Amino acid sequence: MKYIQICLILTCTFGLKAQVNYSFPTSNASWIYAHYTGSNAPVTVTTSSMGYTDALFTIGGKVFSVLTVSSSNQLKTNYLRSENDKILMITSVLGNNFNEEVIYDFSLSVQGSFSGADFVKSVYTTTSQLVSNTNRKKWVLTSAEEYIEGIGAINRSLVGPFYWQPTCNCGSVELVCFKQNGSIVYSNPNYSDCIVSVTSINQNSSQLQIQIYPNPASQSIQVVSIQAIDIQVFDMLGNEKYTSKIKNEIHHIEGLPSGMYTLKAGSIIKKIVIK
Repeated sequence: MKYIQICLILTCTFGLKAQVNYSFPTSNASWIYAHYTGSNAPVTVTTSSMGYTDALFTIGGKVFSVLTVSSSNQLKTNYLRSENDKILMITSVLGNNFNEEVIYDFSLSVQGSFSGADFVKSVYTTTSQLVSNTNRKKWVLTSAEEYIEGIGAINRSLVGPFYWQPTCNCGSVELVCFKQNGSIVYSNPNYSDCIVSVTSINQNSSQLQIQIYPNPASQSIQVVSIQAIDIQVFDMLGNEKYTSKIKNEIHHIEGLPSGMYTLKAGSIIKKIVIK
């Protein structure tokens, strides 16, 4: 009996696989985002590049990493720090006083939330994303924003509402590439490389010819397309809830109950939220 118990203990001990936790980087990391704006083709495409400098910023006894954010017409510096599973960023400084807000909380479970001065972010569901052959935890917010453990946002700007984003509600943002310690960790399959080049934009041309807004929506979601395309909407269980075909028109999707859905338009897949 003792021999059997020892074998069971050894089997259980060595059979366990340690869970890997990926911390959000505060140094030696960079992100490239693509920003699509405009309700009609041709859609304007711009990029923003974000990366840490070697400098540190200290204020009020707290040390912040310095993140530079650059686009074709803007250059901005942000200051981030990590505290437990939260990522905080300075929003204002006055002398030796400063305000900071949480931009990520990687400890949240479903229905958990974090808030700032003018926003509340709530978790709709959690899932996983394959990154460099390893599954990482992914959070989907009720606002349809998604972020991955150790990387951050993949369908909005890294630092969210505190940095320039498309000004029209029909715009979209997506992470093209994430590098850490000089190596590519995440690469968006919609692009051929870590640069939003003419080649990669042409390969993604179908995405540039359709717009989905508003998202989230309270009643109706509009889909604008300049080409014939099949539309399907699925609930979180994979059940088809809506299907239609549109051509060179503004199409309204109505009658869906509140919840999170997946919209498939040709090769394009987007998360949509009905409040």
